[in-house]
Amino acid sequence: MTTILGIDVFIWTDHPHPRQRARMSAALRECYLRLLSYTVVRGFLVCGNPTGEHLAGLGIARNKIFNFPYWVEVPNEWSFPNGSQATSDKPLRLIGVGRHVSVKGFDIAIEAVALANHGKIQPMATLELVGDGPERRNLETLAKSLGVSDAISFTNWLSNESVYSRMRAADALVVPSRFEGYSVVVLEALANGRPVLASNRVVAALDRDDGSKAIQFHSVSRSDQLSEQIVALANSREDLKKYSRSARRIAELWKPNRASELIAKLIRT
Repeated sequence: MTTILGIDVFIWTDHPHPRQRARMSAALRECYLRLLSYTVVRGFLVCGNPTGEHLAGLGIARNKIFNFPYWVEVPNEWSFPNGSQATSDKPLRLIGVGRHVSVKGFDIAIEAVALANHGKIQPMATLELVGDGPERRNLETLAKSLGVSDAISFTNWLSNESVYSRMRAADALVVPSRFEGYSVVVLEALANGRPVLASNRVVAALDRDDGSKAIQFHSVSRSDQLSEQIVALANSREDLKKYSRSARRIAELWKPNRASELIAKLIRT
């Protein structure tokens, strides 16, 4: 019907969760997507280049794949993290945001903070976890067993405005997920000039990384690697400031008005 009416059809897709599908189901899915790409679909709007590579691997023509990620407002004004002051001797303030479930990997973040603080008279870092979920009690127990209860705080679900406020009060965002699609919280951190410490399974971080170290990666489930990044930031507040500036620069390249410009360009071509 859309072909008959001459209506352009675009499919917008996030990165699929890497679950195992039955062989027949996976084959039918790939055939269906390829059929759409060859017939009625003008193009696929994908959330991030990693998602585009996934679709290309299914046999969809690259000239029909367009990067069109989530978009967040980029505030006109922002400020460097309080911890980026050269004279600061306070612990690095980290924040994690999301549902307390295993896939989010908040246990990895707690272990990393424990490693960073081990043997220190004054903690190198603190971590605030915003959200709630079935793993909350296990995470609290883990923090206690590792002796970092004083460095880990748990905050229930907050309004978007309150989350932004907590983000601005923090020095960096931690996203240690075992898998994460196009996470909006990564974009919000960048928009507020906050560096992101992410696992290498966070699609939004992989997509927005420009090599400036505003986004830093650790291998999934490797708390030791994340701990090393935390210690490095805590020991070099000058780097924290530099990465903060780079984070904001990335966000300014992806303001929401760019979305309408991309759509307009696609329709005209």
